[in-house]
Amino acid sequence: MAEKKQSLVWPFISAIVVSVFVNFAIQPLANHFWRSPFSPKITAGPYLYSLHPEKSGSLNLVFWLTFANEGEIAGSIDGLGLQISLPKQEWFLRPIFTVDGEEYLRMFMQMKYDDGAYKEPFTPVYLPSHSQVSRAILFKNFNEPLDLNALEGGNHKIKLYSRGKGGKLENVWTGIFTVDTEQLKGGKNIRFIQVPKEEPLREELQKQSR
Repeated sequence: MAEKKQSLVWPFISAIVVSVFVNFAIQPLANHFWRSPFSPKITAGPYLYSLHPEKSGSLNLVFWLTFANEGEIAGSIDGLGLQISLPKQEWFLRPIFTVDGEEYLRMFMQMKYDDGAYKEPFTPVYLPSHSQVSRAILFKNFNEPLDLNALEGGNHKIKLYSRGKGGKLENVWTGIFTVDTEQLKGGKNIRFIQVPKEEPLREELQKQSR
C-alpha cells in the first residue's frame, strides 16, 4: 500500500518541480528572446534659439522632443547632440538642462530670462516597455565660444544625434536652422522659433480637401 501511495505522490512532486523550474529558469530566458527588443524613437517638435553676440557667441537652443520605446524591453537614450552646418564651419551643441517648456517660451517671448524655467541637469532618458515621454531640453555650445564670423543669414542644415540602442551615435532628425539676415546685420541678439515641417501631413490634408 505504501509503495502504491509513493508511486502516486512522486509524479505529483515531479510535476511541481518541473513547473517551478520552467517559471523561474526557462520562462525568463524565453521572454528575453520572444519579447521585442528596445526600439527607441525620437520625434522632433518645435525649437527656439537665441544667440548673444555680446556674450562671446553664446547660443541657447531649446528643443521640444518626444522619446518613445516601441519595444517590450526597457532601455535608455544615453546622449544627445546637435550639429549646425554653416557654409564655413560646423557648430556642435550639447544638452545641458531640461526646462519648463511653457515658462521658457514665456520668457523667450518677453525677452526676460531668469533661472525659474530650469528644472534639472540633463540625464539619460529611461524608457520602460511601450512608453513615451516629452521633454524640453536646453542645448548650448561646448566650452569654447562660437565663431560668429562663420555665421551667415539664411537657412542652414541642423541635425539631431542620439546615443541609444547599442551605444551608437545615430542621426535621428535633420531640419532647418534659420538665421534672420536683418537681425544678423543689426549686431544684436538673434532670436528665432522654428517648427519642423510636416510634408507628409500637408500632402494628406491637401488630398482630403480635394
